[in-house]
Formats: sequence, structure tokens, C-alpha cells
Amino acid sequence: GKRARSLVLADQLLSGRVCISSMVLASSKLTMATAVRYSASRLCVGPDGKSDTPIMSYQLQQQALVPLIASLYAQQFHLNHVKDMYASQLEVQGEELRQRQHEVLMLACSVKPITTWLANEVAYTARERCGGQGYLSANRFGEAYAGAHAGITAEGDNRVLMQKTAKELLDT
Repeated sequence: GKRARSLVLADQLLSGRVCISSMVLASSKLTMATAVRYSASRLCVGPDGKSDTPIMSYQLQQQALVPLIASLYAQQFHLNHVKDMYASQLEVQGEELRQRQHEVLMLACSVKPITTWLANEVAYTARERCGGQGYLSANRFGEAYAGAHAGITAEGDNRVLMQKTAKELLDT
């Protein structure tokens, strides 16, 4: 019926969602590396009154960047799992294939929103934590931000995808 047609259409978009997630995550890791390098090299006034303390030494900077670094690692593991499951569809058939396809559909429909929302947060926070340097085009934060925003609506709006995923999980 209607639900089966929806699942078939969504299946046609899976590779695009996985690719978008991969591209956006790679951009986010580059963005975070730039922010961490800047934070480790930018010196500010330390306890002895001299400009000899990297801003990464301050909790404010650490609390902004370190949780995002952890999230990027977690999302990379998540994306790797989705790619493995997507590729493994070729190894099974019959009922197991239908079950695997449904699982891959749910994973691909959830990985893209989670990755692009994280990318948006990483780009914004990195730009903010780098101060005026974050506006330099050489840092490519603007490209990361634009890419994250494009990914949020490409191959299906994130909120719609997450709502669809939640409905499918509740129905199973």
C-alpha cells in the first residue's frame, strides 16, 4: 500500500543520505581540527600576567570544543556502521534481506539528520570559539556552515526524516 510505496521511494534516496552524511562529517572534522589548532596556538594572559597561556587551557574553551570532538567520534562510528550495513545487503537474500533493508532504511534516515545537525553546531561553535579569526575565509568555516545548512534539507528535510524514522520504529 501507501507505506510500501513510501519505503521504496525512501530506499532510492539512501545512498544520497549516506554520501551527504560522509561529506558533512568530513567537513566537520576539518573545521574542528582548525578550531583546536587555533585554540592551542592562540595565547592569552595567563596566571602570571603574561600572554603565554593557550586559550585551550581555559575551561570555557574546553567545554565548548571537547564535547563536540566526542560527538564527532561517536558520529563517525555511527556512520561507519550505517555504511557497513548498507554494503552488507548484497550478502543476504530472502526474508533476511527484507529485514536488513528495513534496518538500513531506518539507519540512513536517521544518520543524515544527526550528522548535519552536528555539523551545523560544529561550524557555529568553531567560528565562535576562534573569535575574529573565525571570519577568515582561509579557515573555511563559512563553507562548513553552508554545507551543513545545505545538508539539513537535501535528500529530505531532517525533521521529516526523523519523524518518519520514529513512526517506523513505533510501528515495528
